[in-house]
Amino acid sequence: MGYLAGANYGSAMLTSRLEIVYSIVTLSFGILVTGFVMLRGIFNKITAYLGLATGILGFAAPMRLSVAIIGNALCATAWLFLVGYRLCQLAQDPPQLQSKPVR
Repeated sequence: MGYLAGANYGSAMLTSRLEIVYSIVTLSFGILVTGFVMLRGIFNKITAYLGLATGILGFAAPMRLSVAIIGNALCATAWLFLVGYRLCQLAQDPPQLQSKPVR
């Protein structure tokens, strides 16, 4: 009987309006904050502004605007690609300001 109750909860969450908040808005909030941090960091400004656009479009998603939801998905995909590309660059050429190991 416990398995059935777990399935009912999942089904109820997928049919409620909170599903958009849990799946889009919380992630978009994290990307928005990360975009603000990226403006002062070593990431490209385009990547930072794309993160800000992703966050803003994510906050418009609960209004059920198709343009906002699709725009959020496209911006998030492009943002993740640019972040991953930059992280691969940093892994190949680490900066000289790394801390030295403690002996």
